[in-house]
Amino acid sequence: MDSAAGSNEKVGFNSWCPVLISDSMQKLKELAQKIRKIGKDDPRRILHSLKVGLALTLISIFYYVNPLFHGLGASTMWAVLTVVVVMEYTAGGTLSKGLNRAFATLLAGALGLGAHHLAAFAGDKGEPILLGAFVFMLAAMATFSRFVPEIKARYDYGVTIFILTFSLVAVSSYRVEDLIKLAHQRLSTIAIGVATCLCTSMFVFPVWAGEDLHMLVAANLDKLASFLEGMGVEYFGEKMESENLEGKSFLQSYKTVLNSKATEDSLANFARWEPGHGRFSFRHPWNQYLKIGAVTRHCACSIEALNAYISTLQQSHQTTTDLEFKQKVQAACAEMSKETGKALAELASSIREMKWSSTAGKHLAMATEAACRVKALVPAENSTLLEVLISATTASLLTEVVRCTNPVIAAVEELSRLAEFKRPEHGRKAGAVKPIAGAESPPHVMIVIEKLAMASAAGTNEKVGFHSWCLFLIFDSMQKLKELAQKIRKIGKDDPRRVLHSLKVGLALTIVSIFYYVNPLFDGLGASTMWAVLTVVVVMEYTVGGTLSKGLNRAFATLLAGALGLGAHHFAALAGDKGEPILLGVFVFMLAAMATFSRFVPEIKARYDYGVTIFILTFSLVAVSSYRVEELIKLAYQRLSTVAIGVATCLCTSMFVFPVWAGENLHMLVAANLDKLACFLESMGVEYFGEKMESGSLEGKSDLQSYKTVLNSKATEDSLANFARWERGHGRFGFRHPWKQYLTIGAVTHQCACSIAALNAYISTLQQSEQATTDLEFKQKVQAACAEMSKETGKALADLASSILEMKWSSTAGKHLAMAAEAACKVKALVPADNSTLQEVLISATTTSLLTEVVRCTNPVIAAVEELSRLAEFKRPEHGHKAGAV
Repeated sequence: MDSAAGSNEKVGFNSWCPVLISDSMQKLKELAQKIRKIGKDDPRRILHSLKVGLALTLISIFYYVNPLFHGLGASTMWAVLTVVVVMEYTAGGTLSKGLNRAFATLLAGALGLGAHHLAAFAGDKGEPILLGAFVFMLAAMATFSRFVPEIKARYDYGVTIFILTFSLVAVSSYRVEDLIKLAHQRLSTIAIGVATCLCTSMFVFPVWAGEDLHMLVAANLDKLASFLEGMGVEYFGEKMESENLEGKSFLQSYKTVLNSKATEDSLANFARWEPGHGRFSFRHPWNQYLKIGAVTRHCACSIEALNAYISTLQQSHQTTTDLEFKQKVQAACAEMSKETGKALAELASSIREMKWSSTAGKHLAMATEAACRVKALVPAENSTLLEVLISATTASLLTEVVRCTNPVIAAVEELSRLAEFKRPEHGRKAGAVKPIAGAESPPHVMIVIEKLAMASAAGTNEKVGFHSWCLFLIFDSMQKLKELAQKIRKIGKDDPRRVLHSLKVGLALTIVSIFYYVNPLFDGLGASTMWAVLTVVVVMEYTVGGTLSKGLNRAFATLLAGALGLGAHHFAALAGDKGEPILLGVFVFMLAAMATFSRFVPEIKARYDYGVTIFILTFSLVAVSSYRVEELIKLAYQRLSTVAIGVATCLCTSMFVFPVWAGENLHMLVAANLDKLACFLESMGVEYFGEKMESGSLEGKSDLQSYKTVLNSKATEDSLANFARWERGHGRFGFRHPWKQYLTIGAVTHQCACSIAALNAYISTLQQSEQATTDLEFKQKVQAACAEMSKETGKALADLASSILEMKWSSTAGKHLAMAAEAACKVKALVPADNSTLQEVLISATTTSLLTEVVRCTNPVIAAVEELSRLAEFKRPEHGHKAGAV
């Protein structure tokens, strides 16, 4: 038996080894293919990686050339650090970080010097106490300012550097005698680092954020155009729905437009920092691109509703009795789809070539004309109501897409005017024409004449004007300060945890500063104590998961890069005094370039981006400084120890002092998003479909606007889910809690929100136009069914939100959705009176179909929440099983 067991063990081991090797080789092959594709998709990524390596190699010269090193000393490391953290993919990103770093360093350095001189008056015992108080107060206030949206958007990195520099200058001033000289050296090396980054980024194959934004907005319009033109040929064309559209590339490309807001905002922010370049001036209207992006996403939501409805139709087989009517509707829809697609393609071309659109208005006018023809069509007497409803609904959804294209044209025309696009040869745009006067008014010109002030009057009023200007300036400044104070108060009131987090950052920095003030601690670690301060500033995040992610990334990256740096030093030393700096420079260039390129791999970017940055920084510092430092092992030990102290301080403060858990935030966010959709539907059931019967305007109703935030919550959900995976078990959440399932729920919730956006847009359009009613009874029955569908679906979503919040299986969501589906079936059975107009039937059918699509979208939400309930082991109802979907 023993011999048999032994032989089986060897066979098992021998069979296991080839599988492991084969699996590893397959994964390496897939990784190589992915890396190749990333470089092939955008070769600028390879160039950027080489540029980072080049910048670090140039900076390392300050370590190798004696005159340069003796002038700056050990502060040269700040130039290396600056290059690693400032160098961004786009020139705008590098400019933003570089200028933020320069001005924040200058301001914080001056304040740090002031704090040092003020604390010196308190004597030897009082100085560290005062310095600690200054660090605590400034760090807490600056951290809280990062929650102000305007500061977060443009100056977040600058605030971080402000906290870091003030803390380092104020704390180190207790030990450094010649503080002015140290400050001068650090400021000089940071300036050198920033200048190197800017020169490399702007003059060596520059990547402009403004140009990327310009091309992204045009590409998004092209994706919508591709969908509509493809739909016009494949679905509404000669094939007449015969071919299954599943898997067609044009059906999927538009979906990336729905989640492009974060990228557009980031690029627009960076573009504002860039100088004039190519076709773009310094004051180019980048904000207008964000407006175009907003209306483009709104149009994409309408397209999403159309695509979802057509996909549902293709899954059900409908018989046709009135082929002629159907063909006429199909032909009109094909024209609407293709002409709207051509209009959007023309707008994309207009933006790309920076020329006024010459035919977009004409194409949209033809699409609108086709939409009007559909309204005039009359079905045959043998047509079934269901047949008419399907055709009418498809046409109405497509008409809504046409209507959404109008604001896109207007926004692109505004960009053309602001950016002074090249006009057509005949000297004027051929887009939408908006006359000032009415049709009956004769052509006229309005001339505005301004009187020039007399010279003598100007002289006498000059003093009065100056005094009034001073008063206005003071009043305006006071008003802005008052508004800022109210905004800050609201930010703290909305989430008091933000105030606590700010105080926690101040506390962590104060604790770490003790290593500077206590002699035994400082003697053991020396000047490397500054790395503990630096670690606290950059690692401390709002959530525990964020802090854990950064802390562990920093620790492991420092350890790995430090070991490689020591290996590079020993290997380069074999080349002798002259060959060593050359070899070290080559190692830095190669490692920095390869590590930078790895940041473009999505999986690495999502979870280990900060770790890769620290890897580049640590390897560069260890490898380069090894040329000057004799006791490299001791230095590496001290830095690793202080980084570990900084990480430990952050983790303890974050996890044990009023912790904010990313997982809990994600949990609450997903439930809140479902609640917002529920709130919209329940309010719509009462306000629009209820007893008021459309009588009151819905504009400005808060309940009907809150769902819009759900459309843009994907980036926040992804970030929280990433951080939540790093967190240990806490409260109701285990260590292996299924955080990915929350992203699945988020995805189907976004799709549901898109359908709601299409419904809301259609109803808003209806409210702006007055429709005559001839068949009031039919309309009231439809309204009643729609009210039930809306309210019951809202109740189902509210029950799902409550299920997630309380971590219990949903007990009534399925029942509510079944009632909503039953109400949808009732509508299909309704028959309009003989005197009903096609326009009336079309409006009722479209509203019902859009609402039915919302009901259909709720089904995947229920399924996703039930799957979360199963994976996370939610508490089941008392009767022992779920009462969910029916």
